[in-house]
Amino acid sequence: MKQIVLKNYDLVIKALLAMLIGLFVASCDKPDEEPQPEYGVVPMYGVPSSVVDDKSQHKMKKSIVRPFCKIIIALLSCFAFFTGCDILKNGPCEYGTPTADFEIKGTVTDSITSTALPNIRVIRKDTDYPQFGDTIYTDANGKYSFSFQDFPAEDPTFPIKVEDIDGSLNAGDHVSKQVDVVINLTDWVKNGDGHWYYGKAVKTQDFKLTVKK
Repeated sequence: MKQIVLKNYDLVIKALLAMLIGLFVASCDKPDEEPQPEYGVVPMYGVPSSVVDDKSQHKMKKSIVRPFCKIIIALLSCFAFFTGCDILKNGPCEYGTPTADFEIKGTVTDSITSTALPNIRVIRKDTDYPQFGDTIYTDANGKYSFSFQDFPAEDPTFPIKVEDIDGSLNAGDHVSKQVDVVINLTDWVKNGDGHWYYGKAVKTQDFKLTVKK
């Protein structure tokens, strides 16, 4: 999971390194400004020795700085290429959305008689995107089952609510109940593919409803 998260920062890291490379290139390609003689009286013959010395020092600095800039640019380019993508070991990076298969199932019964309750409305809520929730009904044996795909966050949690919608037709009018179903490490029954598919988790969540007073 950490590997998936880290890969999402590849573009940010490379963008920052590209900016550094651009700054180095701009500084290395900046036009040279040769030293100018000071204002004043210039001798009629020749150039002042101070100007000649300044030009010699300027050329020496340029011969040292330019190769150094090229080396820095080459190192940054290589680092930007390999950062975030372990190409030598795991192949090139992939970009996408991590997904996993989830199955939440269970049985709804009466808390006193343990009688299976059919036609109980079971709602799977999505806390971030309510439009992606789902609603089903228990069968004749009081069983329900959700199968869906979602983001494999750390300890995925899915609110499940059960409601008795037909009054006293099925062993009495029962109080609604909601449980936050948490997917634990032991619930994962299928491994991922090492890329964006994280695997499959199956969770059993039973409900025992009490009759309204």
